[in-house]
Amino acid sequence: MTAVQGPGERWVLLARSGDDETLAALASCAVSAASLGIEVRVVWDGEALRRLANDRLEPLGESARRFAHSGRAGARGIFEQAGDDLPIEHFACSAAAELAGGAAATLEFVKEVVGWPTTIGWIRLADKTLTF
Repeated sequence: MTAVQGPGERWVLLARSGDDETLAALASCAVSAASLGIEVRVVWDGEALRRLANDRLEPLGESARRFAHSGRAGARGIFEQAGDDLPIEHFACSAAAELAGGAAATLEFVKEVVGWPTTIGWIRLADKTLTF
């Protein structure tokens, strides 16, 4: 039998894919976990960070139209609908931020640019780590 966890639990979600459906799944997972009181850290890396830095995550209006047939929204829409009250923090991978031209450091969405040693430390302390 698996113990049910909640408040006090920590998750790290690694966002690497630039695929809209994968990023929407990441956002849904983050919001769902955070709504249960789980502290969520999303580390944006690779193509996911490039999309975020270039403001290419689907906004609420576009994602609502695009996924209307399935009832799904894009990542940005899901995070926007969730608001700022949930325990979700967004970080950018420093190496990927450099490749994105440093634009990630100026994003409102990202709390801080962090290196892999920091990310690995969080992963070691996390109750759950998922890669999208």
